[in-house]
Amino acid sequence: MNVPKNAYFAIIICMLLLAGPIQSRVIDTFRFDYTPSAVSRPVVGARGEIWLTSGNPNRLYRILEGELTCVYDADSELGGAPDITISPDGTVCIGNCKYFYLDDDSITLSNIEQPSNGLYQPARFDADMKIFCVVEAAHPYSQPYFSFHLWEMGGSLGTRKLMDLSGCPAGDTLFISINECWVALFEDWTRECMLQNMDLETGEVLGSFNMSAAPDASGFGLWARDSSGRTWLATPGIGSFDGVNFTTFAAGNYESEFYRTVTLASDGAVWSNSWTISSPSGVVCFRGGADVEYTTEEGLLSDRSLYPPLIDYDGNIWIASWEGLSCISDGGWPPMRLMLREVATEGTISVEAQVINNGPVVGVDVYIALQLNGQLLYWPNWTSEPHANQVNLRPGHNQTATIIEMPREQVPPGSYTFWGCMTGRNTQKLIGPIDRKFESVQVVR
Repeated sequence: MNVPKNAYFAIIICMLLLAGPIQSRVIDTFRFDYTPSAVSRPVVGARGEIWLTSGNPNRLYRILEGELTCVYDADSELGGAPDITISPDGTVCIGNCKYFYLDDDSITLSNIEQPSNGLYQPARFDADMKIFCVVEAAHPYSQPYFSFHLWEMGGSLGTRKLMDLSGCPAGDTLFISINECWVALFEDWTRECMLQNMDLETGEVLGSFNMSAAPDASGFGLWARDSSGRTWLATPGIGSFDGVNFTTFAAGNYESEFYRTVTLASDGAVWSNSWTISSPSGVVCFRGGADVEYTTEEGLLSDRSLYPPLIDYDGNIWIASWEGLSCISDGGWPPMRLMLREVATEGTISVEAQVINNGPVVGVDVYIALQLNGQLLYWPNWTSEPHANQVNLRPGHNQTATIIEMPREQVPPGSYTFWGCMTGRNTQKLIGPIDRKFESVQVVR
């Protein structure tokens, strides 16, 4: 793989040092050549490309290098505007885990064995590449309702039902964490919503939270999970839940302004769709105790967006609507972030890498280098050849590992700089805003 070399590294670092602060602004718009009946939420691929689907006609779109392209015109095959999920290896899964887009040149349709009489809700991957989804199965005609089940699709044990769900899926429905999942459910087809935490192996309910206990909660929007394990909700205000207590972040109510979604950046920023009682009112960013709103007056194609704002690898914010996509240059961070720090140890030089992820599961390549005598030597072999360390970032998780340990007596006295960066899996697409794509730590021997 042709990954960043020393010269490339040095040129980029110089560019970053010269780069000034970035002002938040709408930098680009991508308008459809028709008005679809529906659009899916956008997702970001391994190369930083943006994917989404549309309905009537049913199409798969990609934005790559500033161009919006229809890469697949499926007509009825996709079934409306299905959800898209990116696997840790970069595969784009569309059609509620029934179809896969595998490469640039062709679409490969892959029907995973599915339960009879069932319709898929959005699929989700865990960090071990297992696929989970909620299946909606109709009761006999005499019963007016549907039942919902959590399934593992095509895993080591094959396609299997894990558990019955005691309600109707709500909002984003399903969040896969480490050996467990969270499911949002409307109980008994009412507006009363429950968050249930379940073990993925046994199906045991580990805990639940009645959303009616949340301040100002009279409904439920899309949600997110941060690296500390807190669940963020739109209720119609914005709040976070640690498994026991609910904390209000931004108040809202259906009589004035309320929020439909939550998207988390790794710099602490919180993004949401803002609505009033009479109409949508764009998106809002909460950062550092202040909030900034973006509407059509600032250049958005539309104020009406039903899905959470998407943050790409450069920290840009993507807003999907029926008119197309709007892109905001915010100068902030994407959901994932790499940080390096020295660990105080006696007798060794130790550097610790911390990767936080406030988004879904994602596969990345991590590069670590030591700058010595004007040359970059890459961990773990300390040669001039860059080495990619593949890591599957677990969703809503903080992963920490001591990656460098060297006996101090083997290192000549001096000051040493370690550099680190992340890219999309098997790509050269660096992750991070323009002025912080590389992380460094200085160690004095």
